[in-house]
Amino acid sequence: MKKKLVAQVASFVVALIPLASSAFADPPSGSPPKPPQAAFDACSSSKDGDVCTVTFRDKSMSGVCHTTPDGLACRPDGMPSGPS
Repeated sequence: MKKKLVAQVASFVVALIPLASSAFADPPSGSPPKPPQAAFDACSSSKDGDVCTVTFRDKSMSGVCHTTPDGLACRPDGMPSGPS
């Protein structure tokens, strides 16, 4: 009887391990994704507010260089600015 109880408790503890590890995982940041490298390359010799052109998947788009937490990147016209 005692062995059966120990086995049940052990099974329960093993089942809780994935739950416990996910509870301590880093929460999602909720921040927008980092711009692609092409957006940074398009503004490599520019300053904030300069007009730029960036190519994504064989499509060229005009935009404005914008300072991001990761550096200066070309934000295509019509793209949302994201959180301030």
